[in-house]
Order: sequence, then structure tokens, then C-alpha cells
Amino acid sequence: MNIVGQAKKRLARDAARKVQEITGAERKVSEDFVRGDSTDKLTGNKVVNRRAEKVRDTYQLRLDRLKSVEKGLRQASRDLAKNMEGATAEMRKRIEESKKRGEE
Repeated sequence: MNIVGQAKKRLARDAARKVQEITGAERKVSEDFVRGDSTDKLTGNKVVNRRAEKVRDTYQLRLDRLKSVEKGLRQASRDLAKNMEGATAEMRKRIEESKKRGEE
């Protein structure tokens, strides 16, 4: 697994742990709540639910930032590969020219 994927999992685990501490809910329920898979309220207490929602919102914000960074890294990788192809072609041309001059 790549570093970004590991960071996403760690981020989700940390947020679920915080929600679990706040609400006292089970780990699976907290994970589902953080990911948005569950629309159920975790407790009947509005204050506790609000705190848990803040944790979930913070998680979503950080996840969006992480995805943006991942997208930028992928684009940079593609650009680098493209530039390397061009540089390799240019270097091959120079090597061929150098060989031709050396033969003359």
C-alpha cells in the first residue's frame, strides 16, 4: 500500500477513535459514522452528537486535502515521466550525433 493510502486509513482510524471516546459507541459504528456510511445518530444527546459531527467534519476536510495532494502527486508523476521521455529522446539524438562525429 502506498503512503497516501496508509495516511487515509490512519486518518479514519484516529477520527473513529475520537468519535468512540466522545460517544461510547462501538468501534464499527464509529467508523461507519466517520465515513458517512451511517446516517443514524450515535446517541440521543444533542451535545455529544454535535461533537461527534465536528470530528467527522474535520475528518472529511482533512481527507479532501489529502486527496488533493494525492491528485497533485499523480499529476507531477505523469509530468515527470513525460519530461523524462523527452529528455531521453534528446539525449539519444545527442549520443547519435556524437558517435557520427567520432566516426568521421
